[in-house]
Amino acid sequence: MIEGHAKVFKQIVLGQFPQQFVNRVYSRESKSNRIYLEAMDQVREYVIPTKSNPRACFWHDGILMFFPDQRREDYRIITVSIEIKTNLENLKSDEKIDQYLGATNYFFLAVPHHLVEAAQKKILSPFEKRPYKGVIDATSGKIIVMPKCQELDRERHIRLSSSMFLTKRRIDEPRPEYQIHQLTVSSQTLKP
Repeated sequence: MIEGHAKVFKQIVLGQFPQQFVNRVYSRESKSNRIYLEAMDQVREYVIPTKSNPRACFWHDGILMFFPDQRREDYRIITVSIEIKTNLENLKSDEKIDQYLGATNYFFLAVPHHLVEAAQKKILSPFEKRPYKGVIDATSGKIIVMPKCQELDRERHIRLSSSMFLTKRRIDEPRPEYQIHQLTVSSQTLKP
């Protein structure tokens, strides 16, 4: 993992982002407003190599899974992939951002505050994929651009989820960001 990515991942998971996210995607209900979060960094997604893409895997900098209480009327597990960029050179040179689309419900590019404007420009193309790419200010944890929910490629999602849950780091390295966290959907509605 690139130096600084672990720190940014921890800031995102333990910061404001998860609460802001659940307030935007889950409605408040009378039955249960508990949402559980589990997160892991450096998650490998195995893929089938092709002529156009000879790689056997992609690495997601962070995967967050939100699990609502099963009593909810709108019960649905939501997954988020986060690509972390800590410097302008790395952000500008990355040509693989779109490869992450479709493996999770939502995709975000997370950058420090001073790179937010550059990240907003980065997600603009290609035009047809722009609505599915969001931006997080990793310094504050604030959602700057909220993406649309994507239609999942079920096979990719299953492989990615398996990789996340079968990693030994969940047990061998019980860091705070790897623990299950409980959130509560706020009665205050956030605007995108």
